[in-house]
Amino acid sequence: MSNVVESGSSTWFESIVTTVKDRKKQIEYKRLGEILQTLGDNAWAHDFSSGKTWYSADFNIFIGYSNYDISARKADLLWWQSIHPDDVYMMKDSDARYRNGEQDKHSLEYRITDAKGKMRWVLDRGVVVERDDAGKPLVVAGTHIDMTPVKDLQEKLNEVERRRKKDIIDAVIRNLETDRKMIAEELHGNINQILAAARMMLEFMPEISQESVRYTEKVRQIIYTAVDEVNKIFNDINPDALHHVDMASLVRDLVERLNKDRHFKVDMDVDGYEGQDKKNYDSQLTIYRVIQDVLKRIFMHSQGELVKLTLQYKVKQILLEIFTDDPRFNTSAVSTDLYMVNLANRCDHFGGSFNFEKVSGKGIYFRAAVSA
Repeated sequence: MSNVVESGSSTWFESIVTTVKDRKKQIEYKRLGEILQTLGDNAWAHDFSSGKTWYSADFNIFIGYSNYDISARKADLLWWQSIHPDDVYMMKDSDARYRNGEQDKHSLEYRITDAKGKMRWVLDRGVVVERDDAGKPLVVAGTHIDMTPVKDLQEKLNEVERRRKKDIIDAVIRNLETDRKMIAEELHGNINQILAAARMMLEFMPEISQESVRYTEKVRQIIYTAVDEVNKIFNDINPDALHHVDMASLVRDLVERLNKDRHFKVDMDVDGYEGQDKKNYDSQLTIYRVIQDVLKRIFMHSQGELVKLTLQYKVKQILLEIFTDDPRFNTSAVSTDLYMVNLANRCDHFGGSFNFEKVSGKGIYFRAAVSA
């Protein structure tokens, strides 16, 4: 609370006592002044009837002026003007509640800037000590406590926690991609070797009859198809694939294969993504994993007929939207899915976000963004 400021001294509260005619209350106020004085140098009192505010300290550390300077400048609103613009609403609301008789005490934390531009956090607490006949407050007294050291320590602890969380997520991502790479290499190497050996044996199989030739050719084509599928799966799960193939091509290949033997179709639009400069590898891989995992969940849980995938590059961000036209899609099955939680953490880790929205009568929108 603050309006006209009186000079602080050992008798800083006595001037308000003189405004009270009741002798008993004068004694009570003097005692209150002594108590506030012992609480620290940042005690204060405000008289609503005169609009005056008294501070116990000769120098106000929060606004950076001495009480003499404040009075000389006639800055009756200096305290208010020093409050951070985003926090001043709290003081206005508290002041209005006092004036309307809706509260008898307050405790607020807000930021305030001194004359040199230094910002401090203040814990502002006060209580009504005098009311008029209608029950509305005449005098409020309290303390200002500097919470800046506490806030600074809290921010340091928060920063440590943010770094710890970031390190954990980074380790999870790296380990997961390392595991995928190992699986991909084993699949590509071992299975392909077996299929290649089988294909070679077919090449040297003697022609017993025309029927055996046709049969052998069919088996050979099946093996060719299997080899091709293994290579595609290798590109799907191997994180190194993005070093050799652009993501738009990988997504096209993924969608083409997913469209085979599915009960609904995946439409894809990557025109807003192609033709851009080389983008961040980790961010691209993150979006690719989102596409893989979201489409898999849609195939598992959706009864819709259409899936639309849109990939864009805007304002140094990779933007993805996947829509499924199933208005009865069970979002609870997805919201608790560990893979979905991992996607959200991963997108956040790379400067973006992941969420999904159910639109009544239409379906589900999955949206992801990462810094490019």
